[in-house]
Amino acid sequence: MTSFILYLLKVNGLLLFVLAFYYFALKKETFFTAIRYYFTGGIALSFMLPFIHFTKTVYVQQSFDWASLLHKMEDESGVEVQQTVVERLDLQTNLPYVFWVITSIIVLLVGLKVMRLIRRVKGLPLWSATTPTIKIDQATAEAYSFWKWIVLPVNYSELPALDTVIQHERIHVQQKHTLDLLLVYLLRRIFWFNPLLRFLEQAVRLNLEYIVDQQVSTKQNSYEYQMTLVQFEQNKRSSLVNSFGSSDLKKRIIMLNQPKSNQMKKTKFMLCLPIAIGFFLLFQVKTKAEIIATNPVTNPGLANQTVEQEPQKSANPNVMTINSGDSITEEQLEIIKTKAQEEANGGVGMKVLANGKEMSSEQFLDVIQTRPTEEAFSYTLGSGEGPSFVTLTKEESKEILAQAKLDMEASRRDMEAAKHDMETSRRDMEAAKRDMEASRQEMKKLREEGAQSIKAELKEKKDRMKEEQAKMKDELAKKKEVQQALNQEKDRMREEQARMKEELAKKKEVQQVLYQEKVRKKEEGVERYGEKEKNGVISITSGEGKSEAKEEQKANGFHKVTVIGGRQRETALPKQKYIIDGKEVKDMEVINTLDPNEIKQVNVIKGEEAIKEFGEEAKNGVIIVTTKRK
Repeated sequence: MTSFILYLLKVNGLLLFVLAFYYFALKKETFFTAIRYYFTGGIALSFMLPFIHFTKTVYVQQSFDWASLLHKMEDESGVEVQQTVVERLDLQTNLPYVFWVITSIIVLLVGLKVMRLIRRVKGLPLWSATTPTIKIDQATAEAYSFWKWIVLPVNYSELPALDTVIQHERIHVQQKHTLDLLLVYLLRRIFWFNPLLRFLEQAVRLNLEYIVDQQVSTKQNSYEYQMTLVQFEQNKRSSLVNSFGSSDLKKRIIMLNQPKSNQMKKTKFMLCLPIAIGFFLLFQVKTKAEIIATNPVTNPGLANQTVEQEPQKSANPNVMTINSGDSITEEQLEIIKTKAQEEANGGVGMKVLANGKEMSSEQFLDVIQTRPTEEAFSYTLGSGEGPSFVTLTKEESKEILAQAKLDMEASRRDMEAAKHDMETSRRDMEAAKRDMEASRQEMKKLREEGAQSIKAELKEKKDRMKEEQAKMKDELAKKKEVQQALNQEKDRMREEQARMKEELAKKKEVQQVLYQEKVRKKEEGVERYGEKEKNGVISITSGEGKSEAKEEQKANGFHKVTVIGGRQRETALPKQKYIIDGKEVKDMEVINTLDPNEIKQVNVIKGEEAIKEFGEEAKNGVIIVTTKRK
């Protein structure tokens, strides 16, 4: 796998971790501005972290066998490898080029789309000459914002709460939310092969709406703002703009009513650190191997031979040959001491062979103290095939063994010092453990206090909500009372209207009964009735005044009464009841002598109304005369 493909996989893995951490740890929190910085920082680090590496060096011993290599080369010299078409194409090498071609085309299309949008918004007409950043779009039905412009629909005057809409979009513009949208939009198009980035784009867009909703609701009534959101239809818009009526309306309203998150919950961001450390340990540690090459002796028979010649440097650095009586060079002595030190430290170290018999260093010390000086001994400087050996005299062996004992003593002291250091470290670890336990208890206490604080805060909010609900219930009850009063007033007005209609009907009925009532002047009376009636005439005609109604009039007890010149022309005694200026008059002379010029008003009441007001005597009707003297 090429390093480029590995880089793409690491970047996408980190982006998915940013998305997963948001959904599992931050989705229900209300510190939306901090979450915005989390998204932008997480995206930036996803691109940068794969470039950071740590190097670990590992030392490897390797023996190089020239004979086996030569044999292998001879075996492979006649083999011809046949490659398939797929192998010749080398897909891993060509895959980055395919990715760059597709991504370049997509990025070019995105750039053209952004340029077209900018050019289109710039060309829109202004809403007002004093607001050059607010435009009117004839082709949209909702408000939105892009970069530094706020775009209103052509029917902006019909929008409910237009000031709220402009305030909402102005916050988008002031905080440059278009940059966030462009970032995630371009990110999703660059990594077109990762469909899960669509959810990252949705999360970033929704969080931006949370930010604006939170700020607007602090400046005006939250309930009214929520109702304004509900009134907007959710039309699908471009992914590059911020729309007032965006989708996920239910989530936005839920978050507006969500209690504000405690500041302690921001410590959740610290959970990203161990995951980032794990990412480095798993993927960003490069292992560098340094090979220590050794040339083993390929002829084991040399281990049993003593060479009688001058000291010489062998091609194998682990092989030294020293004749009896010869001195040892400083370099050879250092090698032997090193092997003795390895043995003292528990390693393989040097082996002692006396006449072909292997023995320990202590046994060998006893042997060389009783042997002649000229007797030689063999020291093996390693194990494995063809062990290296050194042949020494008795005195030289004593010197080496003495040095080995000194080294062993030094090693023992070092081990005791190391043991002391380990004991000190153990005590430090125990102290650190106690500190960690104390810190854990302190954290537990803080969590409990924080939980209690949160509970108290929630209780206070619940109580406040209950008070507000009670207040709203009281207001609702008052509104109901007012509504009931209004309904009662409406009923009273309807009854009054009905009563007035009834009175109007009665007046019409009276007009039908009293069809003609006139007070004629003296001249008219003289003209019609002669000189005798010069004092005036009162003419009262009951009913419709038609001949066909005479029988009905008589049946109802009414008679035509004409008083001319103070005389009653019809001698029949009237059955009606007369009231003049509030007093009942039964004397017809008083009625006959009444001056018509002094009459102000004449009213006639009949039927149930007359009986109700004046008693059974008025069943045939009542004539009420009001004079000017009253």
